[in-house]
Amino acid sequence: MKPIRNIALLILFLPLNVHAEVFFSGQLQQELVSWNNPEPAEDAYEVYDGGQLQQASHDADGASYIALLSNFYLTPNHQGIASFQFDLNQDEGVEHQEVYLGIKNPTSSWRMGTIASPYKESTAGWDPFLATFMQARGNGGASLYHNGYIEGAINYQSDWWSDDVALQWSPDQGNSYSISQKLTHWEWSLSTINDAQAATHSRASKLGLRHHDDEWVSTFVYESLKNDPTTAQVGYINLTKQSGKTEYGFSVGGYRSDDETETDLDYYVFGVKHALAKNNILHFGYRLSSAPDDGSKTEKGVGLGFRYSF
Repeated sequence: MKPIRNIALLILFLPLNVHAEVFFSGQLQQELVSWNNPEPAEDAYEVYDGGQLQQASHDADGASYIALLSNFYLTPNHQGIASFQFDLNQDEGVEHQEVYLGIKNPTSSWRMGTIASPYKESTAGWDPFLATFMQARGNGGASLYHNGYIEGAINYQSDWWSDDVALQWSPDQGNSYSISQKLTHWEWSLSTINDAQAATHSRASKLGLRHHDDEWVSTFVYESLKNDPTTAQVGYINLTKQSGKTEYGFSVGGYRSDDETETDLDYYVFGVKHALAKNNILHFGYRLSSAPDDGSKTEKGVGLGFRYSF
């Protein structure tokens, strides 16, 4: 309970400082999904938060959170930043995600604490079905490195013109780097991550490309994974169309590994998102994570969900 008590004291104290600003944000989500899996040999309906972290896990974790961000005065050109973000797990309660302190100016920032990796931040948000049962992450379209909140990290991020550079290092958990650029209709990103916690040398590299106009967005993300001595490739292509308050999306991808103990997957999704109001999104869709070499590990899900952001 100490973290909750400390946050409450901070909330009470910061408004007394005329140089501090405090912002609250959060998100709540619930999904109803019908699963059709050969193994275990039974169909299932489930209601949960959503945001599955890996294929066949049905993990009710990752979509709902609450966050507090404070900006406070340091110098005319520098602000202090403090962030507390907590995952709202309906099975296990409140768990911290990002907790950090930092300093920023108009073009760059330094942060220390538990921070999302540049590898995650560079393209994770490009998936229109992120943190739903349809997401690419862990289901055959993107790797689990997109889950990464790195503890004990030092993070530097710059934003010059249209270029973003992010560098992050943790003495216990490794390092991650990314460089991205946003143009009028194009975005691209290169990133890498090294996992110091793995028993063997584990790292990943990623290329992301995205094109967007008023109605259409097309996305390509490719990852090369290496966990000595094995390697794997994973990626997906997504196409979405915006029509008024409704967005239609289709994704196809795959995961291939030279490790015989791992399951290769083909990933297919069709989904629809509809904005009932500015911060209220209804989504519906179908996901197939097909195991071409082992049909018992194929997973099919059709469902709907409701997400509220504030």
